[in-house]
Amino acid sequence: MAEVSPILATPTRTASQVEWQWLTAPTGSAPPATTPMRVYAPVFHPAAASQGDAVPITVSAGEERGGVDIRLSLNPTANLDVNVIPQTTDPIQENVLAMAEERTRNVAGRRVDPSGHAVIPSLPPGRYTVVAKSAQNAASALFGMANLDLAGTDQVLSIQLQPGADVQGKVTVTQGAGAPPKSLAGIRISLSPGTVGVVSALGAPVAMTDASGAFAFRNVIPDRYRVRIIENGGNLGGGWVARSATIGSTEALDSPVEVRAGGTTQVTVELTPRLGELTGTFLDESGRAAPDYFVVAFSPDESAWVPGSRRVMAVRPGLDGHFQFVNLPAGEYLVGAATDVDQYQWFDRDFLRELSGVATRVVIADGVTTTKDLKISRR
Repeated sequence: MAEVSPILATPTRTASQVEWQWLTAPTGSAPPATTPMRVYAPVFHPAAASQGDAVPITVSAGEERGGVDIRLSLNPTANLDVNVIPQTTDPIQENVLAMAEERTRNVAGRRVDPSGHAVIPSLPPGRYTVVAKSAQNAASALFGMANLDLAGTDQVLSIQLQPGADVQGKVTVTQGAGAPPKSLAGIRISLSPGTVGVVSALGAPVAMTDASGAFAFRNVIPDRYRVRIIENGGNLGGGWVARSATIGSTEALDSPVEVRAGGTTQVTVELTPRLGELTGTFLDESGRAAPDYFVVAFSPDESAWVPGSRRVMAVRPGLDGHFQFVNLPAGEYLVGAATDVDQYQWFDRDFLRELSGVATRVVIADGVTTTKDLKISRR
């Protein structure tokens, strides 16, 4: 993919012949209509506007590949005139933000004025999602969302603000797990959007528990979210970690869950003093430590193979070959090793599928340390 840096991608236009003639015309003549502004839009090889339409290429080890040409083209831009309509006759507060997004790229935003008006300028052609939302975590937070196509012609879009979804829940502690935490107050919980897009660009909503462990999110933009425990406020002590966060029957720590407007979504978060641990020694064929490898532990379930998954981890063995995974959720795992692993490549599905063929199966239980020694084998 090729694109012009947003810092350099200043919309430009070429003056028409009629405009040049007007410049030399007698003073007082009416100016002609100007040609539209244009901008370089991102292009995927060879000339696709979206990643889904791009043509993949295959490069073999040691191969020098030529002819992978990409041609940038100037595209007509459009100004998007956004009118945000409040629920009441009260003026729109200045903290309302209107954001536009096209194919998870070209995100642009403007604060609306008290009349609810904002102009997002110089947007290239494409299918856009536009969201208007008031300040993060505001008690009266409202949102509006709309989709439209832009093709070089200025458009006016009206968005009606409305209440979002409510999410509430409570933090509990695993029964029989020993001395309970000092306090359940001050635990920070976030809702992380399950996909990259305009909603994620607005930030993840955050709530904080009270002394009973209760928390609530008000007027969340409907979308798919994961639950994240991001801070314990220093009150828990004893290394307590999140064992689960369930919405209905879905584990929201692992999979994004749909949050819909017009109702209240209930979340139950369970804390435990210790999850599972996997440790062992990794040796080469001659029985020596192999610290140049990465050891990867991952769930056999491909739905868990997503960036940030707590069921996919990679560590590098020490000089003595010892490796250790901590805070692995209970369940079955595949454990394998590979060299030349790029950062976060262990979330790549093709990489994990290939590694599955030589991986060893282990079962992890909460609060239990499982030992599994590994040795390089050639096939």
